[in-house]
Amino acid sequence: MRVNLRLDSQHLRQFHLSLAQKLAAHCDLGVEFAPGGALPVPSLTEALFSFEAMAYGQAQRVQATRIGDEQFARFMRANDPPELVIDLSGSPASDVRTWQLKFDNAMGDAALLASLSQGRAPLATLVENGRTVAAGRLGTESGGLLLPAFEDALIRVTTLIVAAVSGSPSGADLAGEGAPDLPTNSNLALFGAKALARSVLRRVYQLGYNTPHWRVGWRKLAGPDLVDLRAHPPSGWTDLPDDGTRFYADPFPVLR
Repeated sequence: MRVNLRLDSQHLRQFHLSLAQKLAAHCDLGVEFAPGGALPVPSLTEALFSFEAMAYGQAQRVQATRIGDEQFARFMRANDPPELVIDLSGSPASDVRTWQLKFDNAMGDAALLASLSQGRAPLATLVENGRTVAAGRLGTESGGLLLPAFEDALIRVTTLIVAAVSGSPSGADLAGEGAPDLPTNSNLALFGAKALARSVLRRVYQLGYNTPHWRVGWRKLAGPDLVDLRAHPPSGWTDLPDDGTRFYADPFPVLR
């Protein structure tokens, strides 16, 4: 099937390129650019992302990284009309069969950021002429921070769209909330101030208490194990360095 991914060339992120690359494995993909109809994100957004990366030691943004339209050169189609358009730009509907991506019934990054900053788990939907083709709830483990929550959401959106194109079942009957109030610089400044307060409190806690109080270690399995010895082996453990951006849980083997 010939599919075109319609994007706003003024608001491109690594997410769009990653999505195009994954879709290309499931269809004959082209990329087209159109003037965006969705509201732009507040100007403070990128500054807030940078602040969170610095204050919380978050990994530098990946999916949220801004990129240029030259990255999509390999996907530019000559004159072959598509059978389906996946519209992420918010531009007016065309005569071609079109799926539009919405977050809580609104289009664009601004709608996604609005839902996340208001503590929602946004409902992402692909909509064709008012009918929901696919839907999924965008969960995150970083509800108090905008950058990692935004990154998590974009990764889940990629999974949703690729699954819909490849014909996998979806949660099209999920019920969503009303469209969120669109974010403003004032809203994001308040969100950032709360994040800063949490950062200060966390630092005070770390200075006043013995934290972290547990570590993750690794060891080579050679000879009797814990069950046989009923004690830690004499060889001990090697601490696994923690850079503060990962979460390790539960024992797991590594086979070579």
